[in-house]
Amino acid sequence: MSMYLGLDLGGTNLKAGVLSQENELVWQTIQPTNARRPAGEIVADMVKLIRTALERFPETESVGIGVPGMVSHDGTVRIAPNIQSWKDLPLRSLIQKEVRVPVVVENDANVGAIAEMSIGAASGVSHFIYISLGTGVGGAIVINKSIYRGESGAAGEIGHVIVDIHKRINTDRPFRTGVLEEFIGKNQVTYSASRILRRYKESSLLFQQKPDPYHISSAAEEGDAAALEVLETAGYYLGIALSSAMNLLDISLVVVGGGLSHSHRSMFDKALETIRERTLPPIAEIARIEKARFHKEAGIYGAALLGKNYLTNQTQLSNK
Repeated sequence: MSMYLGLDLGGTNLKAGVLSQENELVWQTIQPTNARRPAGEIVADMVKLIRTALERFPETESVGIGVPGMVSHDGTVRIAPNIQSWKDLPLRSLIQKEVRVPVVVENDANVGAIAEMSIGAASGVSHFIYISLGTGVGGAIVINKSIYRGESGAAGEIGHVIVDIHKRINTDRPFRTGVLEEFIGKNQVTYSASRILRRYKESSLLFQQKPDPYHISSAAEEGDAAALEVLETAGYYLGIALSSAMNLLDISLVVVGGGLSHSHRSMFDKALETIRERTLPPIAEIARIEKARFHKEAGIYGAALLGKNYLTNQTQLSNK
């Protein structure tokens, strides 16, 4: 029976799992990334983990890897914001030299979209936008059931859609000025809460030293006005960014994954309300936001399916 190995590399953890031919997760493991180490040490850990999985599951036919950064068509990681030692790192070729099965490398949001497109919330859908809300904001574009990767392989970076044109230019990183990720990342939602709370004297969030999205969502569930304002503000910016993307691409479905996808519904209600106000009528009439099927295991499933799909495509090409 054929097996497919998927690696999900994050700034905090390195996860791995093996999928069966029937897309069942038959094995998984997790270990710290220790992202501040030199790139070579992290790659060595990945190779060791792959070899362990291949020894345990010799039927494994491919390795798919999802990484949080810009990945070129040849599997080179151009930049990975959460792993600062990685810049123009030829990850695919480095690992391919060490293992016997084909290796494929892709951006982690694209990997999440592959999972949703193949066996998740967008199964059977031809076109959709995938957005991952967590510490950062990742995204992917699916057109005709294929990932649209763009000229350099970095298409889908919805976290860098500009939502505030009046923001003062960040001289260190001007490309980060006024972008969605500066308003709706995990840390930004926490900062927004601390600012909004100054106007509320009875919010339960005042008892939290640093109210994170979990506390904010819990308070919103209880009808806390401050919490609802925090989430609706985030939802508004999310809706603005998505409206721009949906108008540009003529796509009506958005699939939301990542840790913040579990936030109180008020954030997504506000996002959808904004989308229906700001998108063109043919899109607005049918616009919808769906929560992703996969969450903590999204990267594992998507990476394994990435490798599986690669083999399928190679077979089809060889038969032509």
